[in-house]
Amino acid sequence: IPSNLPSMFPSSWPSISPSSIPTMDPSVLPTAFPSVAPSDVPSGIPSSKPSLAPSYVPSLGPSFVPSVSPTSVPSSDPSIVPTAVPSLMPTKSRETKIRERLVDAGVSSVSLETNGSAQSLAFTFIVDLDGMQLAADAPLLVQRYSMVSLYYSTGGGSWWQSSKWLTYEHECTWFGVMLCDVDNHVLRIYLVGNNLVGELPDEMGQLASVTDLYLPFNMITSIPAGFGNMASLKVVYLTGNEITGTIPTTVGLLANMERLNFDQNSLSGTIPTEIGSMTNLIDLELHQNQLTGPLPTSSMSLLHALEGMWIQDNMVTGSILATGEICTLPSLLHLHADCATASPEIVCECCTVCCDEAGNCS
Repeated sequence: IPSNLPSMFPSSWPSISPSSIPTMDPSVLPTAFPSVAPSDVPSGIPSSKPSLAPSYVPSLGPSFVPSVSPTSVPSSDPSIVPTAVPSLMPTKSRETKIRERLVDAGVSSVSLETNGSAQSLAFTFIVDLDGMQLAADAPLLVQRYSMVSLYYSTGGGSWWQSSKWLTYEHECTWFGVMLCDVDNHVLRIYLVGNNLVGELPDEMGQLASVTDLYLPFNMITSIPAGFGNMASLKVVYLTGNEITGTIPTTVGLLANMERLNFDQNSLSGTIPTEIGSMTNLIDLELHQNQLTGPLPTSSMSLLHALEGMWIQDNMVTGSILATGEICTLPSLLHLHADCATASPEIVCECCTVCCDEAGNCS
């Protein structure tokens, strides 16, 4: 029969029934039945049956049967028997976290899931094949993924030179990466005449730290819309490729651009008015393309830093008057246009060089 008050010292043998008030010290042996209230001090030996309420202090050893309610303090050792119900919040895999990180950065989820696409191949490389095995929250994960996308999108396996690309080494050591900053952000890419074939991936727009992009004399076929997201760009050379389509209007977002060279390609359509937003532009080379339509003289009047503009050997029309917006640009030194024929496509009163339909310039 239990006493009304707890004993000052533990009994040598357990009582048949639990006491209504816990003892000050634990018993040497466990009681046959759990106590009604938890003890302030854990027992030296675990009970064979779980307590009805959690103890305030964790037991020294794990219980053989899980408790009905969780303890307020975790045990120092794991339980021998797992919980019957799984946690409500499953742990995300590294692959899922990386996919979410890339999509949040602006990468198309459709492209990531399209088998054989440059984006899918780059994703597989980053997740499974890359020796660096970057975590999803690694600061340069998106940069590395974007560089790998460039490799796959332009046939990197057939480049003349591709030393260290897709190795475990940092992308700042890869062939053609000429400059990185102290934080290992890629600043300058130089892959001149290196047999790059195909489209530039939209992921180029994720290379927000790149200031100089030299990719002339390859077989690149397009300028992606994401190109306008390369906010740090100052110099772009895409001369002598096989680029078709139009100049994306997103070039107007490149506020830091100083030298833009899209010449000797097969670009069509008009020169976008958004080009007037590149107020730091010094050189604009668009010659030897298939550009048409009126010259956007009004927007070009904003190019106060412009020193040279080459727009000959196109089908652009318009008038460049001596007192007009372009001729009065304060820094203008060189202006080449199709103004040498009897019926010129461009009437120009301040051109330094005029060219005819045969490409003869004087």
